[in-house]
Amino acid sequence: MKKRPSPPLVGITPDWAGGKGREPTIFLVERYVAAVTQAGGTAVVVPLLRSRADFRETLARFDGV
Repeated sequence: MKKRPSPPLVGITPDWAGGKGREPTIFLVERYVAAVTQAGGTAVVVPLLRSRADFRETLARFDGV
């Protein structure tokens, strides 16, 4: 029996809001997840990382961003 290929992992960057006395909030627009899913991919939220090296390493794991 042939193994079915895994759907591509697609990184989605979250939005950030905050400042001026407000608590910082990280959020994701649902239509981005829906679009990736409709296209046959698996949406993965890209974490907000401080280190560029960690960020590059994380992005390398995705099939698309």
